Amino acid sequence: MAAAISLGHPLPAPIYRFSTIDFPAKERFDAWRADSSPLFEFLPPETATVIYDSKVAVARLGDMIFGEANWLRPEQKAHQGIRRNLRKIRNDNLDHYYLRLQRDAEFHIQSSEPTRMVNAGSFCLLDMASPFELKITTGNSIFAIVPRELLPSNVATLHGRSVTGGMGIFLSDYFSSLSRNFDNLAHEDTLHVRHATLNMLRACLTPTPDTLMQVNSELHTILRNRVVSYIEKNLLNCDLNAGLICRDIGISRSKLYRLFEESGGIARQIQRKRLLRIRSILEDPFAPRARIAEVAWRHGFTNEKAFQPSL
Repeated sequence: MAAAISLGHPLPAPIYRFSTIDFPAKERFDAWRADSSPLFEFLPPETATVIYDSKVAVARLGDMIFGEANWLRPEQKAHQGIRRNLRKIRNDNLDHYYLRLQRDAEFHIQSSEPTRMVNAGSFCLLDMASPFELKITTGNSIFAIVPRELLPSNVATLHGRSVTGGMGIFLSDYFSSLSRNFDNLAHEDTLHVRHATLNMLRACLTPTPDTLMQVNSELHTILRNRVVSYIEKNLLNCDLNAGLICRDIGISRSKLYRLFEESGGIARQIQRKRLLRIRSILEDPFAPRARIAEVAWRHGFTNEKAFQPSL
């Protein structure tokens, strides 16, 4: 990350990328530590023989940083520390927040508060002007670095804490969506993404009627995409209906109905997804031959009357 992630300088490209695999095996951790040195001190893995294969991608969203780091040896995990101590804080004088979503491993935070554990899939917020140390297992993470002045002053009270509950889920989904679309991020998109990201952070970290109103469209889109993803994963379940979705997603029926009101309702959404899947199977010349009724039955259509092959 070196000069590219230095918060006072522009990135040399829309997305800055760095990987340790371009270095000799014994030098990979040192290369990673040197590249990350503007922000953190990375402590060596507890297992000295681990080959430190990792990569990072970073984008600047105006005066914010968004990025993702991925561990490339999932079969060989390692434990290590990441910290900011008083000396580093005095040297760089950064007045930013660091938000981290550890996607696939829990980790522990040591700060002025008692040590806290953050579960995999949860957000934590860290004040970069306050000392902290993370005890992590190597894995995949998504992160953002946001100037303090862009967020409400009471966000500072969240230092070293997890963002839990529904707001934590919204943040996780939003950051994961940004990560999935990382490669499509263009310079002309960055200001829009910055605006949406700030609205999301303000609403989820310090929810008030005003911040929730500002972010309503973003929340609507994220929640709708979450439901659509759930439907696609459960198309073969004959019991897939509004009640099951509400139970597993954790939303009310009225909210679910409002999400899909403009597209004909949730039942129509399920039917359309099933029909599209069935059509793709029937049109695939390499798929095993099967009767239309059999394919329809496998996709939740329990009788011919229910199966209406119109989109």
